[in-house]
Amino acid sequence: MTKHFLGSAAVLALMASGAGADTNEAYLDQMGTGNSALITQSGELNDAGADSAGLAIDQNGTNNTLEFTQSGDLNSIADGPNGTGFNQVGANNSATITQTSKGNNVNQISQSAGATAGGATNTLTITQGASDDDPFPVSNNRAIQGNLVTNVDQTHGGGAANAITIDQERRGRFETNARDDYLVIGNDGYTGGAYQVDRYLNGGVIQNGSGNTATLTQRGYKNEIRLVEQLGDANTATVSQLSGLNNIVERVFQDSRGGASGNTATMVQDGRGNGNGAFSAGGPAANVSLVTNDAIDQIGSGNIVDAMITGNSNETGFYQEGNGNSVGTITVTGDFNEVAVSQVGDANFANISDIAGSSNQLGVSQTGTNTADVTLSATSDFNLLSISQDNTGFAADRNLADFDVTGSFNEATLTQSGGGDNSFDLEIIGDNNNAGSLFGTAASLGLTAGVFDQIGSSNSADIDVFSSSNAFATLQNGASNTIMASVSGGDGNSFGIVQMGASNMAALTQIGGGNTAGISQ
Repeated sequence: MTKHFLGSAAVLALMASGAGADTNEAYLDQMGTGNSALITQSGELNDAGADSAGLAIDQNGTNNTLEFTQSGDLNSIADGPNGTGFNQVGANNSATITQTSKGNNVNQISQSAGATAGGATNTLTITQGASDDDPFPVSNNRAIQGNLVTNVDQTHGGGAANAITIDQERRGRFETNARDDYLVIGNDGYTGGAYQVDRYLNGGVIQNGSGNTATLTQRGYKNEIRLVEQLGDANTATVSQLSGLNNIVERVFQDSRGGASGNTATMVQDGRGNGNGAFSAGGPAANVSLVTNDAIDQIGSGNIVDAMITGNSNETGFYQEGNGNSVGTITVTGDFNEVAVSQVGDANFANISDIAGSSNQLGVSQTGTNTADVTLSATSDFNLLSISQDNTGFAADRNLADFDVTGSFNEATLTQSGGGDNSFDLEIIGDNNNAGSLFGTAASLGLTAGVFDQIGSSNSADIDVFSSSNAFATLQNGASNTIMASVSGGDGNSFGIVQMGASNMAALTQIGGGNTAGISQ
């Protein structure tokens, strides 16, 4: 057992007990006034500072508080030769870490103040809960299985406070995967073959600025969160992975670049296999640029993402760059769905309803003051949807797109570009629409079934299809063109509409089955 402390402190307590108590190590250096430290270790192979000649757990400044409790086997807080070993520098910093059971590791924490440390400063709370009683493999006197938190760095520039709360708990064991038994936050050094001991670089949960809050909760097994980085002011990120399996949220990045208000990202995954695959090649989600599977990236200020994934084997991804963009609330309760949203510019809104069906693929890419609404009913499966809106020049008049689908195996792709104020409203109740090609007179117009284009400004289209196995498309290029189309009462219809120029109007109604129509103006 090794104990080391140096400096003055209001309160300091250091204890180690239990079987194998002489394997515990604790290092502490306190300077200034009003510092307080309490370290309690019980069991074997516990560490508190950097497991090297550099020692550490330093406090420097005033009113810092440290409290560590480790109980069980193979626990460590800030081991390794390349890090600071814990460090708190500044005023009013606080850290509370509790670890129990086997294989837990908190590595390389640094909290720092600055700019006269105005207002409340950094606060860190990490709790890693119980693991089961199965033995863990050991490498270099360190367990290579268990809970991990690696590289937490908070920097405070004065003003409001940074705050991080991490709660990890793993019970039970999943025997069929080599990467089982893991709750990971940050870079754990995984190289594709085994979990490595040297977890000192490229960590996670990094906050810089003021008012940042990150709350991370993982319960169950095989959940991984790697890197939550918030820069700027008033950012908030809440990521919860509960009793699922193979859930991965890899990178939540928020910028709040120069803005007075911050970004908000909330993701809850409670299911199996979410975020553990990839977008389908060539599909609507994969074709959305700038989006990384299962990642949340927000650059700018006032952007909001709120997602809850409770189904299984779903893939999500969100990217927002600009100010005042919102993805609203997305709830996925079905399985094998794919969602990707990329919004670049300001004041874009993507509203996606609860996805209770399975194997649906969505897109949605917007640039500048656009609104997209996508609704899939609970019985809708295997639909391929994509919305892309441009609004060149970010005009005040936004483009509007609305997809409302009840049924399965339907396909729809929309592109709206130009001066803005275009609107497109599509409602489908039926199956297998646009799964085939245009036929009859509609085929002669050179359009592709399920592809809708509006180029220019102030164009509008309202399409209602209440049957199955239809093939239809539209194209409007110009200004103030209008399409009104309705298909009902039968299956296997086809129509195509092309309007060029300005102020054209096309009205189409098909009732029955096997109808074909082509309109060109």
